[in-house]
Amino acid sequence: MPSFCENYGGKLPLLARWRPLRTLPARRGREALPGVYELADEGKRLIYIGQSTRDAPNRIRQHLESSKCMKEHIRFWRYTYSRIPKAEEASEIEKYRYKHGDLPRFNRIKPTRRDGQSRYLERTTEQ
Repeated sequence: MPSFCENYGGKLPLLARWRPLRTLPARRGREALPGVYELADEGKRLIYIGQSTRDAPNRIRQHLESSKCMKEHIRFWRYTYSRIPKAEEASEIEKYRYKHGDLPRFNRIKPTRRDGQSRYLERTTEQ
């Protein structure tokens, strides 16, 4: 019988406990928390897997501020520290896809690609 780790490609899944959004730590500035995070709805069903190379709690805040839809659905978060968050995120997404046959709900949404000129125009015309 394969061990728990062998079922997950030799790596443990994200095992941090779910926390309510109100427990997101304050902005850290230089004392950052890079890593992989997962977001869940009120039933604690996983709806997004993400990563941040700088500060995962701050990245979660950015999702909540920029997406009304995510803000309406996200109720819980969990996080694990990682020195290689992009690779860890890809691994977590692949494990989810293998187990469920699809991506988490909000990982299916494709972001709008914007170049530097578009971002400049957005920022200068918002004032």
